[in-house]
Amino acid sequence: MSSLVERVAETITRYNMAAAGSRIGVAVSGGADSIALLRLLVQLAPARRYELEVIHVNHKLRGAESDADAEFVRAVAAGFGLRCVEATADARNSGGNVEAHARRLRYDCFARLMRENQLDRVAAGHTRSDQAETVLMRLLRGASPGGLRGIHPVTEAGVIRPLLEVDREEVRAWLQRQGAVWREDSSNSDRRFLRNRIRLDLLPALERGWNPALSKLLAQTARLAFEDSVYWREQMDRLLPAVAELGSGEAVLKLDALAALPAAVRRRLIREALGQVRGGLDGIEFEHDDRLLDLAESRRGEGSVSLPGALARRSFRLLRISRAGAATSEACPQFEIPFPVPGALGLPDGLRLGADLVRRSRDSRYNTEDPGIDWKKVRGSELFVRSWRPGDSYQPTGLEKVCKLKDLFEKARIPSWERAAWPMILCEGEIIWTERFGPAASWVATPETETALVISVTRQEK
Repeated sequence: MSSLVERVAETITRYNMAAAGSRIGVAVSGGADSIALLRLLVQLAPARRYELEVIHVNHKLRGAESDADAEFVRAVAAGFGLRCVEATADARNSGGNVEAHARRLRYDCFARLMRENQLDRVAAGHTRSDQAETVLMRLLRGASPGGLRGIHPVTEAGVIRPLLEVDREEVRAWLQRQGAVWREDSSNSDRRFLRNRIRLDLLPALERGWNPALSKLLAQTARLAFEDSVYWREQMDRLLPAVAELGSGEAVLKLDALAALPAAVRRRLIREALGQVRGGLDGIEFEHDDRLLDLAESRRGEGSVSLPGALARRSFRLLRISRAGAATSEACPQFEIPFPVPGALGLPDGLRLGADLVRRSRDSRYNTEDPGIDWKKVRGSELFVRSWRPGDSYQPTGLEKVCKLKDLFEKARIPSWERAAWPMILCEGEIIWTERFGPAASWVATPETETALVISVTRQEK
């Protein structure tokens, strides 16, 4: 085997890209890198028992030139006796960043073709030169340490990059020695695209004027950042459950637990929580991290921050991050519903109230922990469950005077986002019970009560 074949084999092994016997779809555009990738995997396939198929995605961006690329790829696949699977992902109406739009469509196609063709992996032809350009581009735009990972050797979606430790020039030189031909994409010389300006102008100028080894160093930076990310991934999986409660479309962070950790860990945990809520960190920049950290570390117990695709709200020593548009208790409409006794009732925000009539025996007629409501006082009246309203007040058992619910919330440190759907039971317009604070003093069961109405509360996991 040639030294290049050996190096690619080492890269595949180092990153555990594809096990022996894997079914691999090779993404071939017709350009030099993808043609080299295909030829290299064809040479490696017998020893590793790889089953190869060629994948070609036509974005229709260059008209007849795109169609000619597809015809060329079909011929190449046929020359190796391989099946060619084609997909069309028209990227002409991107409405913005054409490259980014085409990339999203392309990887959507890869995922679909993997499912439809029972492929274990899709191999893409990114080189170390592509890696250097990506890292430099992200540095120019402003990237977190995680962003400097650049192009990943292996993705969770099953995309692998066997050429990621080989320079573009090496690939072309190897192809020329093989007598191979490839297609040139005319859009690669279009300086309207940032990546092309970096590849054609900026990176060569930096290598000429400052450091000839810059591309190699940038790729090394990406590799170090990737190795760090593997470690931090394990740490986030371990630490996040200890400082946050994750639900559907939201995460609630416990700020006392967060404050006990080093600054670098706090920032990463907040980003991790934000990423899980949003489904990723696209569009999240350094200033957004800082605004979240400032809110978490502020001496004020209240506040909120709007972020791309998310809203963060602080209440006491909790910080809730919710996905934009996600259903929350704050967004639940106010409710007032007849309450069946005995029975159970499901309420908004996943709450369920149960009502049981408990007959007291002569020896254990009174339960000081859960005395319930004196059934004799409410029997014959229609009971209602409704949500909290500003100005609501009642006198809980054990307190000497009527209190506003808002004051009880504050004293009990109930987060502001839980209050809107806070349930209470009313009899003839009077509050006789609320969650957590229990029966009203004038309605509570006493040692003389024969039958008590006992309310149970369960919350559905989010």
